[in-house]
Amino acid sequence: EKIFSEALLKAYKVITCNEAGKSELIRYGNIPESRVEIVPFSHPVVPEILFEGKFPEDITNRFIFLPAAFWAHKNHITLIKAFKLVLSEIDSKDLILVLAGPDKGNRRYIEEQIKELRLTEKVVILGFVERNLIWELYRRAEMLVFPTLLGPNNLPPLEALSVNCPAIISGIEGHRQQFGETVLYFDPFDEKELASKILSLLGNDDLKCKLLKSANELLSEHKPEHYLQRMLPVFEEFRVHRSTYKS
Repeated sequence: EKIFSEALLKAYKVITCNEAGKSELIRYGNIPESRVEIVPFSHPVVPEILFEGKFPEDITNRFIFLPAAFWAHKNHITLIKAFKLVLSEIDSKDLILVLAGPDKGNRRYIEEQIKELRLTEKVVILGFVERNLIWELYRRAEMLVFPTLLGPNNLPPLEALSVNCPAIISGIEGHRQQFGETVLYFDPFDEKELASKILSLLGNDDLKCKLLKSANELLSEHKPEHYLQRMLPVFEEFRVHRSTYKS
């Protein structure tokens, strides 16, 4: 907070990716509206080299994937509860949940809840993994489920969509502005709604194709070169401003 408050105070322009981010900057950062510019995130550059490492031996079945550090706001608990409900509705022999991310203080609690819900054999916790494995997990997953409580925007859903992995994400306003109709949304505190969305997507190729078609259209509008083109006017404006003084 100290670093950001100082940076925001001194910044000529503050860049955010949507109206939700702009609203939060004005409200919580006390930034004048004229100093905030909206430039949507570009989609990430997908590695050209396919995964050549050793895939985790614990992952032998179909799986739902969440890559997120174990912070409380990443809201693993709602996904764990929803997954329990999903397993009660289907033949659960060939479906597992895979969690990847470093511990930021909340992993023990999540592990306790997994044990209490009798899901120990159905949840694989990988901890921190390298980026090339994250991409491969996206490619192989049935879907990404991203229940975070915070935005205003996030990159993992963009990464997943970039390799044709459908996504179900929390319905916070920033997400809805960022992703439109390319994903399914749910109330991040409602495990029943999340379970329903997961069940609606599992094995539903028509719905998956519909979402990914919309995702491809979104990605085509937000290529990295488009991000640069949208930033150039900001740079040019700053260049003129910068010419008025010597550092």
